[in-house]
Amino acid sequence: MDTLSKFPHSTTQPDVYVTNPFIGLESTDPSTWGINVFRDAVISFVEVEQSTIPDEPSQRPSPFVKSVHNQIQQLHKYPDDTRFRIGYIQDLICKLGKWLVDVKEVSLEYRGCDHGDTINIAGHEWRVNTVSGWRIGELPIFRYTNTAHRKIWRDSQRDPGRYFDKLAELAMQDDEALDPLDLAELVSLAQQQRELGLYVDEYTVYLMYPNHALDQLFVLTATIPSQTLDAIEKGEKEMKPIHIQHGKVALVLHTTDEQPWQQSALAKVLAVFVDHAVEIAGMVVDEPEEEP
Repeated sequence: MDTLSKFPHSTTQPDVYVTNPFIGLESTDPSTWGINVFRDAVISFVEVEQSTIPDEPSQRPSPFVKSVHNQIQQLHKYPDDTRFRIGYIQDLICKLGKWLVDVKEVSLEYRGCDHGDTINIAGHEWRVNTVSGWRIGELPIFRYTNTAHRKIWRDSQRDPGRYFDKLAELAMQDDEALDPLDLAELVSLAQQQRELGLYVDEYTVYLMYPNHALDQLFVLTATIPSQTLDAIEKGEKEMKPIHIQHGKVALVLHTTDEQPWQQSALAKVLAVFVDHAVEIAGMVVDEPEEEP
């Protein structure tokens, strides 16, 4: 796969329309898309946004603290166990999500490990799949994936029922590559949010995946205009460009008082997702019930 430096980065302004790169893909499984789908996407490299995390009240410590703490200790215990780290990252993100919703006293239900989605291209629906993700309330917020899962998903679409070794596929990771499946997933998340009653001019959705060394997470933040969703779903020739911010955050966490994991960069990045979920949940418009 081509590296990011070879991607056709667009210099278009937000109010400029570009040719819809999804034209002609309505009959094509996203697992077979090429990098041309990123044509005119505005890709920028940024410092990942971080949010504040309140101190936990001493009289009511979160019941999820011990779970996260134990997970981090296990990572330190098996620093070179690649198979463990693959599962560790997924589990850690789920546990941090539960802890954040609790410590921020969010009234919305947290649902982890939600990973099966659908993308609508000109009226044709295609399945897309990631390792895990969050749904807070009814709204999907972000997805977590990795190169091994993408490769296995593609191969399983071509050869259902075959067994694939995740470790062997992980060795193929290219940290400088963007994957068309990730773009399909980001568009799917925005489409789902709109279908659930969130009507805004632009949708912000997130996707994370680890680097090859499994010590960092790449964070993709996509801003997708509502008009762009219209163009993708209706097969219109032009659309506003999709903006993708590409950042990264360290996966190194500590359990000491001097470096508490509760104030780590990873926790603060995930806190942004929770804050965003709370913000947009209050903007959802319920569909009026039909009279009998």
